[in-house]
This record gives sequence, C-alpha cells and structure tokens, in this order.
Amino acid sequence: MKMKTKTLRNLLLSIILSLTFLFIIIGFSDIKVTIKAIKNVSFLWFCLAALSAFAVWMFEALTMKIFSVVTTKKMSYLYLLKITLIGSFFSAITPLSTGGQPAQIAYMTKNNIEGGKATAIVISRFIAYQIALTLFGLVGVLVAYPFVSKNVSNWAFLVFIGFIVNSGVLILALLLSLKKKVAVFLVKIIIKPLGWLRIIKKPKKVESKMLEEAHYFNNHMKKMLSRPLSFILAFLSSSMRLLAFISVPYFVILSLGLNYGFFEIIATQLVLFIIFSMAPTPGASGASEAGYMLFFSNYFGNKITAGLLIWRFLTYYVNLIIGGILTSIETKRSI
Repeated sequence: MKMKTKTLRNLLLSIILSLTFLFIIIGFSDIKVTIKAIKNVSFLWFCLAALSAFAVWMFEALTMKIFSVVTTKKMSYLYLLKITLIGSFFSAITPLSTGGQPAQIAYMTKNNIEGGKATAIVISRFIAYQIALTLFGLVGVLVAYPFVSKNVSNWAFLVFIGFIVNSGVLILALLLSLKKKVAVFLVKIIIKPLGWLRIIKKPKKVESKMLEEAHYFNNHMKKMLSRPLSFILAFLSSSMRLLAFISVPYFVILSLGLNYGFFEIIATQLVLFIIFSMAPTPGASGASEAGYMLFFSNYFGNKITAGLLIWRFLTYYVNLIIGGILTSIETKRSI
C-alpha cells in the first residue's frame, strides 16, 4: 500500500511539474498558431517520429534479451519489453530517473527470477547504455559542441559537465560490478545506519541477504564480461537506442513542414540530452521543456510550442500512459 501511495504521489508530482511548465510556455506563445500547426501535422512524419520513440523501448528490451541469454534464464522478448516499459514509467516519475532499475529488478523477482540474475541483467544493460552514452557524449563534445555553440546556443558549454558526470557514473557502475569489495563495503555502510534508525527491523538478516546477492551478482557480471560478443551486441543495441531517441526531434520538425539537415538536429538534441540528463526533477520536467525551447527555437520559429508538445508527448507522456497501465496490471498480478 505504501509503495502504491508513493508511486501515485510521484506520478502526480511529475505530471503537475511538466504540465505547469507546458502551460507557462503555452501562455507566452500564440495559441492559434500552435493549434494550426498541430492540425496541419504530416501524418507520415508524425508516425516516423512515433516509431523512432518506440524504437527506444525496442532496443532497450533487445539489450536486456542479449544479457538474459548469458544468464541462461529464458525470458521472452515481449516480457522484457514489458519490463522495459515499467522501468521507463518509474524513471519518468523519479528524480534523476533513479526509480527505473530498482523497479525492473523488483518486478522481475516477483516473477520468480533470482535477484542476482535480475540485478545482473538490469545493471549490465545500464553499463552497456552508459558506455554508449559516454561515447556519444565524446562525439557531442568533439563534434556537436562546436556546431551547436556557434549556431544554436551559448549554453552548449554545459555539455562538458554532462560528459564528466556520465563518465563518472560509468566508472562507479563498473567498480560496483567488478570489484566485490566495493559492493560489500557499500552494503555494510548502507545497512548499518538504516538499522540504527530502525528503518530496517532485522539489519543482520538483511545485510546477510544483500551480501549473498552481491556475491551472486558479482559472479554473474564476471560471467557476462567473459563473453565480449554479448557486450559488443549490447553496446550496438544501446547505441541504436540513443540514436533513435535523438532522432525524434528531426521527424517532429519534418512533421511540421520544416526542413533542416539531419546532422544539425541530432547534434543539437545530443548536446541537449547530455546536459539535461543531469536534471534532478522527475522525468527532467521543467529542464527538458526549457532546454527544448532554448535549443530548438531557431529551428521551429513560431511553431516551437507545437514541436515541444509533440516531442514531449512522444518521449515522456506516452511512457507515463503505457508504462503506467502495464505497471498497474503487473502489480495486480503480483498481489
């Protein structure tokens, strides 16, 4: 019950934050122009934008499927697609998208998948994604930044901070995955204070269970890394996922009857994504809308609000709607 209440509270907070910023932006724009632009959207290009957004889920599920094969645990692609959408839902309603992975692990363990295996699959997927994001970030710093800072926005320099943060996250994830002592140390320093504060009733039992899972997880991670082909395939899948995501604005622009080069748009979106992946609000609400207006206003002109609404709907609200429905169904099955 507490989990349901917290999830509902986070969902409402995310929606309120996002809608508040959207209403502020709409209030400062020409509503008639926005409505007319949306009415005249090209159905073909809108469908391609939607397909690109859907491809983000497909490639993430594919990455998890690759790692599930390594664990020798049979999981269908459709099941992992559902887990992906559940993760997307919780990422969208929690600060810094921190709720997605724990939720995926929790729902997988409810389906009789061992905690160590579930954690190894999810964290391996995360590491493959972070490697892809770090390399994309390097491209953003070396290639996209000069173009975006000169032609789009002076705020593009923030991409350097985003690159450093994402690189740090990757290093930390690798340390936790490969260095058993680091994982054991973190378990102990986390459990003890929670026991003192009586948040955990049986700290020794919980610590013992977590250490067992950490050992199990560490062994699975080493097993996965011993198969470089799997990681290469997972990296390629994660790279396609990122490419699909940063391609959405390009198809949105085409759907509104505008025409710009593919490189211009994905370079801008790449820099924007790396910067605002650090946003602390649920689903990066507020930061995403403000960043989109700041970086894409030169491209969209007076159609910027229409472009923002379409982009945010495809990349955020669809996650909330479909992910929320699947989460609700899966939760009821687990009761």
